[in-house]
Amino acid sequence: MDGIKTQKLKNKISLPASAMPKALQAGKFKFFRKSDIEKMYSELSKYKFSVCKAVLLLSVIICFTVPFRASAAFLYLLPQSQTVLSGEILTVTVYLDTEGQEINAIQADLKFDSAAMQVVDLNVGGSILSLWPKDPSISEEKKEISITGGVPNGFKGQGVIERISFYALEPNESNSTMSLNFQNSSMALLNDGKGTKADLNFFDGQYEVISRPKDLPVVSCGQEPGKTSWIASNILYIHWNITEGVEYSYILSRDPTAEPDGMPDKPGGDLKWMGDMKYEGLGDGMYYFSLKQKISGNNWSEKTTCQSKIDTMPPENFAPEISKDPSIFSGNYFLSFTAQDKTSGIDHFEVREHLKAGTILSPKEKSEWIKIASPYLLRDQKLQSLIEVKAVDKAGNEMIVSIPAAHKPSSNKLILLLAFVVLIIIFIVFRLFRAMIK
Repeated sequence: MDGIKTQKLKNKISLPASAMPKALQAGKFKFFRKSDIEKMYSELSKYKFSVCKAVLLLSVIICFTVPFRASAAFLYLLPQSQTVLSGEILTVTVYLDTEGQEINAIQADLKFDSAAMQVVDLNVGGSILSLWPKDPSISEEKKEISITGGVPNGFKGQGVIERISFYALEPNESNSTMSLNFQNSSMALLNDGKGTKADLNFFDGQYEVISRPKDLPVVSCGQEPGKTSWIASNILYIHWNITEGVEYSYILSRDPTAEPDGMPDKPGGDLKWMGDMKYEGLGDGMYYFSLKQKISGNNWSEKTTCQSKIDTMPPENFAPEISKDPSIFSGNYFLSFTAQDKTSGIDHFEVREHLKAGTILSPKEKSEWIKIASPYLLRDQKLQSLIEVKAVDKAGNEMIVSIPAAHKPSSNKLILLLAFVVLIIIFIVFRLFRAMIK
């Protein structure tokens, strides 16, 4: 592609810092090193404390400054803090760390306290939750986000609950920060068959919006800036309008907080720099392209970031079921289904009933996909049709499964043919009988 700079994922790509979701790694606890304790002991010795008194005092200090870590699960946010420019997308991931316990249900209720950002997407692709008693909800009026889900057979370890994307609005003096806080109604239930509430700690987030500098270029990551769509391609195109004489430093990363290194990046080989780049062979997931510019005589600018979300894999295989229940659809046959998608999440389902000749539906209805939700009332209550169900993820990838007809329909043509044969036999027998009489 002419004018396109092809970047290989080498030195200019960074990965997120260890997915370090542990509270300890998040810097929430302070521990003294051995050298710190020895230094305190040395200082105490100057005042001629006895060794016993010094050891006792040090023990008291350590006990009160190093908190006791009970076995409590954690709900926390990553990133926990970030500064974004107006017009950009901030995506915050909600994580669970069970701290060795086994959890089978989560309710995560969050509240954001600012008009500096608005929620544009709530994504559960790749969530450890797979059972949904109710859909995740967002209330812009109350500024609340709620998700409730379950885990068959329980979950132990660290995993994603959901991802929340915010669009940063133009800030003002009284509206430039946002706190994202877990509510006390949030809970985790142990997988003990009793629904016991687990001890649960929370780590909230604090975010800031600043105005975009007028001379800072707008970077697009294969889609319109400020959008959060998933793409079903592992090729990513980056574009911005360049200014002659301006230097640029950039980085493509899975870490939203990654910073360009402040070293001017140059095009390789004979390619002419056009503000266009092409990354190939990317794995599924979320990427952040961050750019800084340096105008002659000035320092490096604030970074501007665009987000790209890649999902090239279809939803997982699933098994729809045909059921009949007196309390549902007046006892008629219905279809129930659910599916999982590990990256972008399920967007919707569609169904198609291939009805045989002689049934009540028209040929047009036989060939159309219909968007549906579970449970779905089957049109063909005689179960004489081949049924196809399609799960579509947020990137447009599809998984189609088929259910063969439960009952073979009677064929009108076969009946007519048999009747015709019987009539011919009767006619032949009748003619033979008459000939014998004569």
